[in-house]
Amino acid sequence: MFRTLRRSVSSRFSVSLAAALVVMLTAACKEPPAGTAGISPAHWPNAQAADWTTYRQQQGEVGSQLGVHVAWNTSGDGVIPNCILAALANGARPVVVLGLKDVAGNPDKLAALEGMVRQLVTSYPIDFLAFGNEINNDPAVDSMLPVIEHMAQFTKALGTPTQVFTVFQYESMLTNPKAASYLAQVPSLAFVGFTSYPFLKYSATSQMPTTYYDTIAKWTAKAWALTEVGWPSRQSFPGYPTIKGSEAEQVNFISKVANILPNKPVVFVNWFTVCDLAEWKETDPVSNFNQVFYTIGLRRNSGTAKQAYEAWRQFYVASKSA
Repeated sequence: MFRTLRRSVSSRFSVSLAAALVVMLTAACKEPPAGTAGISPAHWPNAQAADWTTYRQQQGEVGSQLGVHVAWNTSGDGVIPNCILAALANGARPVVVLGLKDVAGNPDKLAALEGMVRQLVTSYPIDFLAFGNEINNDPAVDSMLPVIEHMAQFTKALGTPTQVFTVFQYESMLTNPKAASYLAQVPSLAFVGFTSYPFLKYSATSQMPTTYYDTIAKWTAKAWALTEVGWPSRQSFPGYPTIKGSEAEQVNFISKVANILPNKPVVFVNWFTVCDLAEWKETDPVSNFNQVFYTIGLRRNSGTAKQAYEAWRQFYVASKSA
């Protein structure tokens, strides 16, 4: 979902549900490190100083890594380094995901990308660096894959600890006959990333099988990460009748993830955002599919916590103690 920096109801959480979640997480064998995928203070995109201060605390409560999703040639002096520094200031490991628009077939832009990457990974402690986001949904995917393989080899040769990966959209990959072929063309990647929004396939979390991510092992033997996950908190979306959500379903989805991921080769898993990217009401018309994603945050755009905030916090706590 996040392709640029911009992509960069209630705080009540029943005691019985919270207690059950804690027991379930504690019993899990091993949870992957948890985090969030995008920088998202309350009142975005008009956050004030107090919102940013609060966000730094909240992000630290729910994740050990923070996504920095930007185009490789994002305009503006120092945008990418500043985003990395913002993640580090939050005490989080930056997960840098660079869009690769217009690089394939352009030697000058490839050279510029190499120079930028050399500067980034030798200047900042970047554990994870992705080239391309949801590349299987890009019409230029076949020309992007050689660029990604080249950049994986180039970055590795710099001798830093940075792990290189790329990101696919999991639900789209499930019906793509080229899925295994895509992964075979990028052998130098340290691991593979996926965005995953199972509500695109299922109207209820109860329909999601525990084997949901097992198909990845048919495509690759590499470890993998979930760079974006989430479930909407709005109940319905006019024009999209199969997409259903609620605060309770967000919590159910977190429980499902906590049951599915232990003992799988998962590098990390990041929830979409801390706060919703816009304010919304159940009665709002839906004119753009992106409005679905505006409701996936752990908190409302106002900063008010949803039930999922405490559930994901518990998931994060479990991942630290695993």
